[in-house]
Amino acid sequence: MTPGGRFEGGRFAHSSRSAPTRDPRLAYAVNGMPPEVVLDFQSGVYQGASASGFDNLLAFSRPSGGTYVNASGVLAVAAVDEPRIDHRLQNGQWVSQGMMLEGEARTNMLLHSAEFSHASWSKSRASVLADDSIAPDGSVTASRLTSTASTYDGAVRQSASYTTGQNLSFSVFAKAGDRDFLFLRERSNGFAKDSYFDLRQGVPGTVNSIHTAEMQDMGNGWFRCSITVQATQSATTDFEIYNSEDNLNTASNQPGYVWIWGAQLEVGASVSSYIATQGTPVTRAPDVLALRATHVVDPVTSGAVSLAVEGDGDFVTETGAVRLLNWTDAAGDRITCQVATDAPGAGQVSLEQSVNGSLTSLTTSAGEVGPGLAVPFATATRHTGAETGLLAAGSTGVTGLPDLGLNAVELAPDLMGHLTRMRLWTADIGTAGMQEV
Repeated sequence: MTPGGRFEGGRFAHSSRSAPTRDPRLAYAVNGMPPEVVLDFQSGVYQGASASGFDNLLAFSRPSGGTYVNASGVLAVAAVDEPRIDHRLQNGQWVSQGMMLEGEARTNMLLHSAEFSHASWSKSRASVLADDSIAPDGSVTASRLTSTASTYDGAVRQSASYTTGQNLSFSVFAKAGDRDFLFLRERSNGFAKDSYFDLRQGVPGTVNSIHTAEMQDMGNGWFRCSITVQATQSATTDFEIYNSEDNLNTASNQPGYVWIWGAQLEVGASVSSYIATQGTPVTRAPDVLALRATHVVDPVTSGAVSLAVEGDGDFVTETGAVRLLNWTDAAGDRITCQVATDAPGAGQVSLEQSVNGSLTSLTTSAGEVGPGLAVPFATATRHTGAETGLLAAGSTGVTGLPDLGLNAVELAPDLMGHLTRMRLWTADIGTAGMQEV
């Protein structure tokens, strides 16, 4: 505004009256109804009926540090109990994905995870030059991995133990040098299995049929390359990192190199945030997030409640149901929304409402969400004294609303992904409102 104009500094010129403040919740209305509570982790809007701000509305804990990508595209470390607002590179811009929530504790079993010159890493037909380039965390700690033999590519490797049936996720950050490819090798099924990654184009190359492979663009030519595999034996074997001239090529014509940093081996059905290690394995604790009880209205008091949760997550087999919202009391009354990950109902969204021990369930068709990695989801439920509703599942008669009292609402307690938005209405937003969500 022009100084001295009709509107200056939030007041009308030549007047003591302040301009009316717009309630930010109005922008999040559906079916014409503004929510009682808005939690927009992507845009940083945290607004309740009588309070605002993350700390006022939410209780968050994580008894360890945790890594995430900040708004500048740097892999940063959040302190104990510090929320992580994560970013991804999209069309050359670092875009907020909302709040990173990892409901599973994970342990990086590899030692000296970013120090490939250390004796913990065995070298085969390879040399390692430490501190040769800028790593994804902004430090000059990336290693140059050079294959030195005239035949067969060189590798760094480290052994680890695992048991039959475990899902293992193996990852490393890598950047093309004068070679364009990297491949990861493991033997959890008894024989060497390789999957290739094109570091110039940023896409997986040939992926072994027993692996699930993923590449995440970390900016500045860096990619996080990962494979996930289910072990069919209990053993201690090597996990290896190679560079290569071409896709599906294990032979070298001349010495060549790529840069690597931050290797991780974890038990889990998908790769999680990077966990740095030195001489011992390190565990990242789970994230725990809840809407504080003081900002929750008992549905029985209001006569109706509607809930909406949005984000993205890894919905993969063998992980069990992923709860997106859990609102319960000591007596067992509850409202729970979750996504199934196992066949035959993989991708089903289900709603459970318990009233005085009487359970009502609604379930969508399979495939409503995912399955897959970083799958977007948007769920909405409505609860009244006469019916409960879940989008794509219709409504059914129920005995009444759960008498939940003033209890905190757990948000995405099992999610491995991001929570972008949560809204709560002390009203029935109807089917039209759910469709808008």
